[in-house]
Amino acid sequence: MAVSAVIFCSFSLEAKAAEGIFKVAFVCGQELVNGAEVEILNDSKEVVATVVSGDDGKAVLGNFDQGIYYYRVSSVPEGYNCDTSEKKFAISTEDMEVRKVVTLKGAEEEAEPAGEKNLSLTTESDLRVLSNLNAEDYELLLAGTELAGIGEALVTAEVAYGVNGLYMLGLACEESGVGTSRYARERNNLTGWGAADSNPDGAYYFDSKSECIMHVAERLSINYLTEGGKFFSGYTPRAIDVKYCSNPKHADNIVRCVKDRLEQAGMN
Repeated sequence: MAVSAVIFCSFSLEAKAAEGIFKVAFVCGQELVNGAEVEILNDSKEVVATVVSGDDGKAVLGNFDQGIYYYRVSSVPEGYNCDTSEKKFAISTEDMEVRKVVTLKGAEEEAEPAGEKNLSLTTESDLRVLSNLNAEDYELLLAGTELAGIGEALVTAEVAYGVNGLYMLGLACEESGVGTSRYARERNNLTGWGAADSNPDGAYYFDSKSECIMHVAERLSINYLTEGGKFFSGYTPRAIDVKYCSNPKHADNIVRCVKDRLEQAGMN
């Protein structure tokens, strides 16, 4: 069984069935960070593997048996810091893949510019093209709503998983009534993730709204926006909805939500 790790100034871990892959990514703001080290410990808290992020901010580990493990960040490049406590995860089935994102903090002046801001979103936009907005931009768009506070998660999710942050914002606005839905209030579930037409109450519980954003962005990246993914039909909001939502106007509603927020914030 293999485990792969990817590291961001944020740390992401995921479990998959094929080689027991562990992936971790280190993200700082809109920057992927190389040279960060993470240790994997077994259930007896013994270090069994160590991996360092490469130029893409990611790292991979393998050859892990099923069982309980922990990961912790053991070293980061000078000028950064992050939570170094142990986090638990499990390899519970054969060929499981685990992914995590680790968020690093660093001096703003050390972060590389993300690129020109992209405020364009249509039902036919390629969602692998990023918005390059920062947390303050997203908070401006969400000011006065129940979704205020997820700006940093939107940035991290975009950098870590390559899913356009404005789309994620629009998806959360549309599915949660801009944070007012019962699932958003009681389960921190902003997207109705896990709810199906046949079982609406199957919606997942999340510890925080930010955790929901990270989880959904990861699953969209793997299953919907990667060729060969379980639900892949293309790279656009319209293509995602082939398998994601039965409402034929869903993608249009997401785009309209984003346009409304941009207009209200004076960013259009």
